Formats: sequence, C-alpha cells, structure tokens
Amino acid sequence: MSAAPTVRVVLAEDVAADAELELRELKRAGLRVAHRIVDNERSFEQALREFAPDVILSDFSMPAFDGMAALVMARELCPDTPFIFVSGTIGEEYAIRALKSGATDYVLKSNLVRLPAAVERALADARERRERRRTEIELEIARERLTSIFTSLPDVLWSVDVHTRRYIYVSPAAKEIFGFDPEELLRRRELADDLVHPKDRPIAAQAWERLEQDGEFDVDYRIVRPGGTVRWINNRARLIRNARGAVERIDGLARDITEQVEHRSRIARLSRIRELSRQINSALVRLRDRQALFDEICRIAVDVGHFVGAHVGLLDLKTQDVHWVARHGSSVRRTEIAVSAREDSESGQGIIGRSLRGARAAIWNDVEHEAGVRNREHFLEHGVLAAASLPLVVEGRSIATISLHAAEAGFFDQEEIAMLQELAANISFALELLEKQDRIVYLARYDAHDGVRQQLFSDCHYILVSRFFPRCGR
Repeated sequence: MSAAPTVRVVLAEDVAADAELELRELKRAGLRVAHRIVDNERSFEQALREFAPDVILSDFSMPAFDGMAALVMARELCPDTPFIFVSGTIGEEYAIRALKSGATDYVLKSNLVRLPAAVERALADARERRERRRTEIELEIARERLTSIFTSLPDVLWSVDVHTRRYIYVSPAAKEIFGFDPEELLRRRELADDLVHPKDRPIAAQAWERLEQDGEFDVDYRIVRPGGTVRWINNRARLIRNARGAVERIDGLARDITEQVEHRSRIARLSRIRELSRQINSALVRLRDRQALFDEICRIAVDVGHFVGAHVGLLDLKTQDVHWVARHGSSVRRTEIAVSAREDSESGQGIIGRSLRGARAAIWNDVEHEAGVRNREHFLEHGVLAAASLPLVVEGRSIATISLHAAEAGFFDQEEIAMLQELAANISFALELLEKQDRIVYLARYDAHDGVRQQLFSDCHYILVSRFFPRCGR
C-alpha cells in the first residue's frame, strides 16, 4: 500500500507556538506535511515562489503582516492554491469579507480540530477544479481542432433541427459550393430548397421523404448558384437520435461532384461513340447498296449513338444544293429545310454549308444561344440543343453530309468531334470504294475477262475489310 502524498503547507504566522499546534493537528489526523513558516511579506512571497505550496494557512492579523494582504498576494501568484485563515480574532463580518475576496475557508484557533478536515476538503476542491480546468482545456483544444477540420473540408457539413427543419449548423464550405455564406443559409431556411435546379426538385423532395422512412438518404442533383452556374452535388443525411431513441436532429454532408459527373458523362459518350463507330464500320463492310448504307448509318446513330436525329444529304455538284436521302429519329425533318453549300446563299451560312465548303466538321454546341443559328425556333421546337455536320469527302471533294442532332447543349467536345471525324473519314473511304466497284461493274459489261473482274471485286472487298477490321486477312 503506497504512502499518503506529502502536503506542502505555508503557514503565515507570527506566533511559533500557534504554528506548531496547527502542524501537530494536521499530523495527528494522518496528513504527511512539509511546511514553511513565514511572518512577513517578503518571506511569504519567497515561499509562494520557491516552495510552491499545496495549501496556505494564514493568521488574519499579524503585527508585521496583514492576512488580507497575504490573500491578495496569494491570489495573484498562485490563484489555484487553497487559502485558509486560521485566526483567533476573525469575526463574522471579516470572515464573509475574506471568503468573498477568495479565501477558501476559515478556522478558529480555538477549534483547531476542524483544521485537518478543512485542509482535506480544500485540497479535494482544488484537485476537482484542476481536473475540471484540464478537461475544459482539452475540450477547447478538441473544439478548435474540429473547427479547423470543418473549415478546411471542401464539403459542406450541416445539421437541421428535426422539428423546425431549420439549419442549426452549416460549415464554411457552403460559400464555395452554394455561393452563400453559412449565416445566410442559417437565416433563410427556404434558400437551400430554392438552390435546387427546378428539374431536380422532385428528386430532392423524394430524398427527404425517404429520410423519414429509412432514416437516411444519399442523392445526386443539380443546384443553380448565384449568377446561374449549374453544379452537381451529392447530398447525404441521416437521422440522429438521443439516448432515449428519439430523433433530435438531421446531420448531413454535401459534396460538389460536378467534375466526377462530367468525367463519367465524357467516358459514357466516348464509349457510345466507339460502339457507334464499330457498328457503322461493320455496316460499311456488310452493305453494298448506298441507300441501304445511309439508312443504316442514320439508324445506328440514333439507336446506338443516342442522337435525337440523324440525316444524310447528298450534294448536287452542279447546283450545290443538298438533297436529303436518309433520316432517322424524331428531330428536325431536314426535308422541310432547304440547304445549300453556296457561300453567297443564306442557307449556305449554316453549319452544313460551312462543313461542305471547308471539308471539315462544323458544330453548333448551343443552338439556343449561339449566334448564326438558322431556323433556331425550328430546332428548339424539336428538342435539338446541339448539332453537328460531318462532310463526306471522296477524291478530295465533299459529296455529302451527315447531320447529327443532340438534346443536350455542349454535347460535342473535342474528343467526340475527333472520333466522329474519323468515322466520317471511314464512311468516305467506303463510298469511294463503292464508287470504284460501280465502275468495275460498268466496265465488266464490256470486259470479256471475267477473271480480271472478279479479282478487282476481291481486291476492293479486301481493302474495305482490312481498313475497318485490320485483324482480318484474305
């Protein structure tokens, strides 16, 4: 069993016998005491600084040193050390004054039997205060650490009162993600709902309904920031219950996922275009009839490429007018719109005329707002928000165009345009071979050497297969 700790005691006492009586009483109660006796201000200050007492015992009235002056000094130099007056002259009025000034207790010299209990109680109170202060400091450090974490997080942490549905906490990241200070969201509960994109408000509302049933939700939707910028966020929340199991608040986290959504969308589009290219390349090898080929290209563009419409138009090299020969999908009926490739024609100023004259792809990526869009209302009426024209070039000149319509503004990015241009080059190559085959057929009518004709057919087919399916040989 370990020995009791030593209690370090400073006694401010000018009567040595009284000091001895006090120490004897403490020891008789079982306390291990190390002490220092002082009787003037200088020695008292020195003892406080060097001896570092656990408790201070002081007479109230001494010829060379006043007890209240000692109390003031003690509260200044060691404010957490218990200070007990031990005096034979202190009255009730002075006792109250002493306690209000910071004294821990007072004991009359005529009743020193109370002294050990008073000291032990004072030491216990001092330990409790130190422990409480240590806990408060640790809590403050933890609070500052959490505040620092919340401040540095790119995500918005939020809490909502389950009864009022008002925000009770919103982290600083709200300014970056939502475009509003946390204080604004705390003050205006409806603001968070107003930020949700009008088309996605039903999704957000259903998520809150699921929260009541499932205790949580995890939902992606768009918001419209001040200024009109649209961002995608992921919002997660769960019900928080107290010790009795009652729901008291809703905690959540909102994260900007715009880049992830755009990345997934880009990958999906490129995968779709690759599959579109694969199926069209297969059709180029399989089909020999131009009309059947054009019809199949339009069908694949809509069914596989997910375009809202696809059209093929042939260019009349004499008149420079475009004649629509194939279409698929529910977008604009190109046969309703006259299109020319002539630069001096109004209809030739659109993307089709420009692509045919320049023999390169032309894009309207924002039909609703982009300048120079012909028949804008007609496009919008049919749900076309982006359009592309891909020229088909044979022997160095444009002979036809493939028009593709999309229901999403900004649909055609650089990677997709590059893949579509490569696809148009493959179709152009196939058309060139078909033209050569037509010449062979024509010449065969006047060529008696059937073997030569068959060899030419075989060579054309081999070239076509080798271009689109390089692993296939003769």
